[in-house]
Amino acid sequence: MATGTINGVKINARVVPLLNMVISTGTINLGDLNPSSAVSGSISLEIGTNAANGVNVTARSTNGGLSGTTAVINSSNGSGSYAFSSSVGGVDSGVSGYTHSAALNAEVVNATTEHVVYTSDRPEKLVNTDDATFTVSAKPDAETAAGDYTDTVVFTVVGNF
Repeated sequence: MATGTINGVKINARVVPLLNMVISTGTINLGDLNPSSAVSGSISLEIGTNAANGVNVTARSTNGGLSGTTAVINSSNGSGSYAFSSSVGGVDSGVSGYTHSAALNAEVVNATTEHVVYTSDRPEKLVNTDDATFTVSAKPDAETAAGDYTDTVVFTVVGNF
């Protein structure tokens, strides 16, 4: 009987990059605003990635505030206040050393600033555990013109692969 051995068959594989973000709803309805108190509304963000160094999520106002036909509500022009904030949710990563944060608290005064909503430093699963809550609050000035006001917020998620 004859036998032989071949040593050195190389096996190659690649894990493809994954990056997902789910937002709980596409609309935050603040309802009726008045100058006596701020009104807030929130959405939840869930992120999943296999990026070795986690993710960064930013939010940018496209109007620089709540925009109406004759005014924009924000603190830079004295017409009230319009702010973004965020808070951290549950942990959905089993990777050792994982940390995440969501500590945004900023007045919106332009349409160019990318406000950091959420960061993480390791991979995390896309499961039903919200990673962050994003909140918008608004309060008009006593002289802010009556009418309908809107803003569109652009969220950007970047994987740190």
